[in-house]
Formats: sequence, structure tokens, C-alpha cells
Amino acid sequence: MQPILFHSAKRYYKGIFMIEASSLLLGLDGGGTSCRAALLVGAVRHEVTLGPANVSTDFDTAIATVRAALRALADRTGLAEETLRRAPAHVGLAGVVNEAMAARVRAALPLIRATVTDDRPTTIAGALGASDGAVAAIGTGSFLGRQSQGRIRGLGGGGFSIGDQASGAWLGRRCLEEVMLAIDGIAAGSDLGQDILASHGNDPGEIVRFSVAARPADYAGLAPAIVAAAEADDPLGRRLMAEGADYIRMGLAALGWRPGEVLCLTGGLGPAYAAWLGHPVVAAKGSAVDGALLLAGQGAGGGGAVMTIAEFLDPEHWLNPAHGPRYVQLRKRIETGIDTGFLAHDMPLPPEREIAALTDLSRVTVRKAMAELADKGLILQRQGSGSFVAPAQARVEQSLSRLTSFTEDMARRGFRPGVDWLERGLFQPTRDEIAVLGLGPGDQVARLARLRRADGRPMAIERASLPPDILPNPLAVTHSLYEVLGQTGLRPVRAVQKISAVSLGAAEAELLGVAPAAAGLRIERISYLPDGRVVECTRSLYRADAYDFVTELRIPEG
Repeated sequence: MQPILFHSAKRYYKGIFMIEASSLLLGLDGGGTSCRAALLVGAVRHEVTLGPANVSTDFDTAIATVRAALRALADRTGLAEETLRRAPAHVGLAGVVNEAMAARVRAALPLIRATVTDDRPTTIAGALGASDGAVAAIGTGSFLGRQSQGRIRGLGGGGFSIGDQASGAWLGRRCLEEVMLAIDGIAAGSDLGQDILASHGNDPGEIVRFSVAARPADYAGLAPAIVAAAEADDPLGRRLMAEGADYIRMGLAALGWRPGEVLCLTGGLGPAYAAWLGHPVVAAKGSAVDGALLLAGQGAGGGGAVMTIAEFLDPEHWLNPAHGPRYVQLRKRIETGIDTGFLAHDMPLPPEREIAALTDLSRVTVRKAMAELADKGLILQRQGSGSFVAPAQARVEQSLSRLTSFTEDMARRGFRPGVDWLERGLFQPTRDEIAVLGLGPGDQVARLARLRRADGRPMAIERASLPPDILPNPLAVTHSLYEVLGQTGLRPVRAVQKISAVSLGAAEAELLGVAPAAAGLRIERISYLPDGRVVECTRSLYRADAYDFVTELRIPEG
């Protein structure tokens, strides 16, 4: 499939290369087994596969999986996540049963130009490409669809409890039903039925017990034996396959499909029905994720489905009585919009009265949330003009070749350093602290845990541990630890650092003012005195969107 290229004024830079968000296409297909995401960058395709993503059975896990897929694509391509967020996208997920669910998914994802559907359109588009025809997707579940003159219509897919006819799960359940009827003398027996009974220890009670706990995938596990029995002319196997084929024929007729049109059978079980339908079939042109890319390209010309501010603030998507005060939830919702780029820097925000109307919250609640956002430096409130998202903050570059304190770094760059104390005092040491700092029996450890700020903006969470003779009074540190150590001649002269990429946990993200699972940098540092003694071990978490660590490399002389 050839990529479809578009152009706009919105550009992003990666090194010396310029990437336009609209020259990308993002397609994602998720179901009960796996989630596949593909990104076209020019003519190059990148793809990742993760775990299940069915929003009806487990919404939170499905959204977390999609977010993880986006991060994995960003890592693989070297593009900023901000670039991916603005790319034209089509997301097809199992369990998107109506527009309300689609809106909920759109609101939970950091994608600005995404169309969200169930997985039927992506499967149909992938199988047929731009051609007209019909698709019968028969696996553990089932659905049918037809594409005609660019329009897609589907049926089925209602789930195992009330649908999924002809599917592997349906075949397995129907087979056990017929086996039990034969045991009761109501239906005729067969070799297939005897084999099924034997596999349960020739005990009908075991079949009943299996059925009580069985999931659709468990029933579908019987489908290969049923297909094989039908091919061996077993009467039960043939009857079940004929029933499934009858449903497919009726579904195709309901969609308006006529013999002679293209018919594609997909899924693990779909091709097995070819001999029972009596119609020529063709192989699928591509997968569901191919279809998602195709639909993303078709939607890109119109900008995709762009979420409105009203949809973003709709409380149905984020307000939960169990998640704390309402003003805190509203503040976090707006923070998420800023972090994902939906609420762009310098963008005017709706007036407080309009936000109150959109969220069904009181003006007092809205005003309190906005005040906290202003205190955190995320929005600016201008008299007579309203509230605006704060301008983009400059990134901080920190050299890896110099051992300096946070306070010194910020002051040198013209920022006002600040600190929120999380922990400060003498404590019983952990095993790691005893080993690294060389503490003796009965020794305590001095600990300093701080949220470091620059011009009020949270930048890093820093946790330092020192021997008690190096820092006997942790309360003496009010701003700079190295300044205090320098006064006693115990400032470190060298250090060993390890830097790794992490996803921030919910508590860490809250402190740093970013969305949960946002990218962060973990830095572990051990600092030494001139005589080689360990003076400090520090574990820090930095915002990845605010920090660049820089080092200079030289070619050895000679």
C-alpha cells in the first residue's frame, strides 16, 4: 500500500531532519488477542505489536496498551511523541459499540486527529483495499461487512453472549449442546460427539463443569476438531458447518452482496467455510492494521476527527466521584490536555463560566482549578483577556562533564531555583544505603527528598542519602546541599552517573505536573570525596520534556 502524503504548516524538527505531522499516517487495530500499531513515515513503515485492547471488556487496560504502542512507535522511529499525536490516525478497537464509546476512547487518547471505530471497518478496508466487495471475518468471534462505492456497512460482532454466529466460539458451544442432546437420547450421536465426550473423561458432568467457566476462546478451541470432522464426513461436524455457512449467506444477503461480487473470508476460521458457501473467494489484500492505515489516509484530507474542546471537557470521560475533589480532577484534565498538546501553548481557554457549563461544575470549583493551574505556571490569567495556556518552556541543557548542583545549574541559566521538601532528617538506613555509603552497625543515614523547581515549574524529584558524619543535621540544608557540604570541606569532586528512560508512575507524575506514564529520566549518581570515600548517593527523576543531558566527545590524540 503506497503512503498518502499531505502537507501543512505544522512542522516538527528531529536533529537536522524536518518531519511534518501531516506527512505521517498512523493506523491501529486492537482486539481481544493483540494490538497492532503501524506508522508510515514517508515510504517507511514501522510496526509494533502489544497485548489485548478490547475497550468493552477492559477499558483502562486497552487505553494503556494503545498509549504504550504510541510510545513504542516514537522510540522506534526517533520521533517526538508530540509529532505522533498530531498525525492523521485511525484507531479500530474491539468493543467500540457506539459513538458514546468512540467519544470516550478519543477523550482518553493523546491523539489530536484520530477517527475511532470498532475493528470492523479496519478489517474490511484491509481485506478489500479500495475495491468493492464483502468480508466474512470468522475467528473466535465473527462479523460480516460490505464495502461499496467507498462506504462500509457491517453486521454482527455483538459478542459471544448474543451473537458471533458461525465463529469458533459459536461452533464449540453448539457442538457441546448437540453432544448433551445425544447423551439424553434427543439427538443422533456421531464419532465427533463420542470424541468430545471421551476428552471429558466420558463424564457428561465434566462437560457441564467446563461450560460453566469456559470463555469464548475455550469454546473456540474445539473448532479445529469440528472442521476436521466435517471434512471426514461426520454428520455432526457437517451439520454445524452448514449452519454456520447458512448464517454467513443470510448476512451477506442482508448487506446487499450478490454472487459475482468479491468475497473475502478472513480470520482463523473464515477460509474453512469456503467449501460450504459455494461461492468463489479471494485472499485478503492486507491485515486490519493495513486497513487502519488506509482509512487514516482517507481521513487525512479532511483532518480526521478532531476532538472539540466541549468533547474534551465532557465530564462523562473523566469525572469520577471516587477520584477525589472535583476541582482536582478538572485541574488534572486540563493538565492532560496541555501535556498531550491538545491544549497548545499560548492557546486561549474558554471563560470560566463556559467551562462550568461544559463540565456541569460550579463556578467556584472551576475557579479553584484554574487558580491551581496558574500557581503551577501552566496557564496565564490576563486581566480583561481571560486565561491562556502558558508559552512553551525552554528546555534545560545539563552537561554530563561537570559536577554541579541543581541550584547552581538553574541560577547560571537565569532561572529561579525552588524546592518543595518531601523528606528531610536522619533515618534507619536500608541495606542498599548501608552497602553504598559504607555505614557501620547502628549508624543512621541522612536523607533529603525534594521536588526541584525552576521559576516555579516542577523539574525533578531528587532523593539523596549521605552518611551522618557528612551531614549530621539535614535541616541545615535549605536550598543547595553542595553549598552546605562546601562549607565543611566535604563537597564531592567526582561522581559516577547512570541515566535510563522510564515511564513516570501516577504519584511521580502528579508531583512533576505531567500525565501518568509520561516519559522521564532516572539518574542514579554516586559521588566521591578526593580520598575516594562515598559522600552521597542520589536517585532522581527528571521530566523528559524539560531536560537535555549533553556531553562532549573527543577523538583521542595520537
